[in-house]
Order: sequence, then C-alpha cells, then structure tokens
Amino acid sequence: MERINAKNSRILQTNSAEKNSFLNTENIKYAAVLPVGITAGSGCAYLIDQGASRLINDCLFPYLQKKHDETIKFISTKKIEELVNKKVKETIGDRKRGTIPRYLTFSYVKPGNQEQMETLLERLTFENWGAYRKKNPLYRLGIRLQDYSGFLMGRIPKKIPFADLTEKCFYDPIINHINIFHKFEGSVFHEIEHAGDNYRGVISRLPFKLRMVSELFVLPALITTAMISAKVNNKTIDKPPKEKEPTYKNLCRFTKNHIGALVFATFIPRLAEEVSASGRAIRFINKSVEVSKDFKQKHAKFLQVAFASYLAFAAATAIAAKTAVMIKDETTEFLNKKLSLKS
Repeated sequence: MERINAKNSRILQTNSAEKNSFLNTENIKYAAVLPVGITAGSGCAYLIDQGASRLINDCLFPYLQKKHDETIKFISTKKIEELVNKKVKETIGDRKRGTIPRYLTFSYVKPGNQEQMETLLERLTFENWGAYRKKNPLYRLGIRLQDYSGFLMGRIPKKIPFADLTEKCFYDPIINHINIFHKFEGSVFHEIEHAGDNYRGVISRLPFKLRMVSELFVLPALITTAMISAKVNNKTIDKPPKEKEPTYKNLCRFTKNHIGALVFATFIPRLAEEVSASGRAIRFINKSVEVSKDFKQKHAKFLQVAFASYLAFAAATAIAAKTAVMIKDETTEFLNKKLSLKS
C-alpha cells in the first residue's frame, strides 16, 4: 500500500510539473487557437461598441441638444460672455500655473469661422502636444499600449479630424485651451472649471493625472490580461492538497472574473473630474444674481444629462470588454476540445 501511495504521489507531482510548465501540450494548443478566440471576442466587442455609439448618438445626444436649447433660451450670448469673464477672473485671473504655463485661450466655433478655428486648433495641438510627447516618454508608451488594447477590443486606432474637434466642447490642459461649439455654448462654465483644476494646484490636478494613468496603463493592462490568459478552471479534483497556485494565476482569475467591473472602475477618475467640474459650475451659476431662476434649473439639468453620456460610454466599454473575454474563452475552449478529439 505504501508503494502504491508513493507511486501516486510521484504521478501527481509529475502532472503538477507538467501543468506548471510553460511549454506543455495544453499551452501549445491554447497558443494555436488564441488568435481565433481573440478575433471572435474583438469582433463582438466591436459590434457592441458600434451599437452603443449609435444608440448614444441617436438617442442621448439629441436629448442633450434639446436640454441645451431649453437652457439657452433664458440667457443671452452677451450675458454668457460677461459671466465667462467674471468666472475666469475669479478662478484663474492672471496666474500662469498649469501643465504648460501660459494664459488660458478660447475658441468659439460658429458657422462663419469654423475653418479658422480648425486651423487654430491644429496649430496649437502640433506645437504643444509635440513638445509634451518629447518630454514624456511614458506618455508615448501609454499611447502604444492603449492602441494595442484597443485593437483587442475591436477598435482600430485613428486620428480624430480637427474638423470634428471644432464641433466639440472641451478643455485641453496641454495647450491650456477651451473650445466651445455654438450648439453647446451653455457648457462653457463647466469647461472653465476644468481649466480651473489646472491652476488651483497639485491636488486639483490629481484626477487628471489619475485619468491619464488609468486610460494609458491600467485599462490596457486589464484588457490584455483578460484577453491573453486562458480560461481558469475552478475545479480542484486533480490538485494535490496544500498546493498553492502562483500569484499571477490568481490575478488572472480575478481579472477575468471581474473584467466588466474593473474596466468600469478605470473610468472613475474621469467621472470624478466631470462631477467636480459640473458641481462647481452649478454652484457658480446658482450664486449669480444676474441670471434667472429658470436658467439655473435648466443649466443644472443640462449638465446632469451631459454626465449621463459619460456614464453610458463607461458602461458600454465595460459590457464590450466582458463580452469580448467571454466569447474569446468560449471559442478557445471549443477549439481546444476539437483538437483534443482529433489527437
């Protein structure tokens, strides 16, 4: 009986060594079917991403436009300019601190000057972002990782035309510039608060720094880990007692099991930025005696709908990631079984 137990112990040790070996039969078969699984998973993620984008563009954005139009009825463009000047003076003034020290600049895009503003944005971007990339090699690495993980999710990297950028409202901290599209000019107070974060100090710029780290490094690491690693089998029948799995396997299992929640969590810094900027913009408008009560109420509602668009995008990305990993695992498992039957 002792000889049989010793023999079984040696067999278990041999099987455990083979499983832990990188160049074993199972890993070789998995590497062979992995490209097919990734293609299937990324294809499903692409369909979900496109469907969510179409839904947001066709449903949420028109509703956002409607809320903006209802808001802007209660205030004139001249009054907006007066409040903007007041807000900039209070929040920023003549201070020149920031990611790149320079005065805050604006561009207001309307039908008559869109080409001119497009040229301005292009010049500012190439001048300042080029210098930023040279000074920050980690940023260049992060962009490569982001493109790679985006490819695993069915997203082909592409440059956004400057003509499309002129039709968006945003603040860019690298060029310290606010762009306002005339159809959403009511968001200017929200964007000024984003600019204010760049001037208030290190703590106020922390959400932006965390967002950069999250988008360029954490999110690509999560997606790559979940898409590349094999499906973890939770069965422990053949596992010898007291045997512990390597830490990286436990991390892979946790990442794959919670990939949707983890991907959504990477958007928390961005959501925190938006909540903070909207909250301060609403407080500024509510304290202003120059505007009506109707504008105050509509302005707050408009920013709430705008925040919902960020939530929708984060949720869509999380669902796409969860589906991509699930489809990849099922595809590779199915192909592995087929290869095992043939062999």
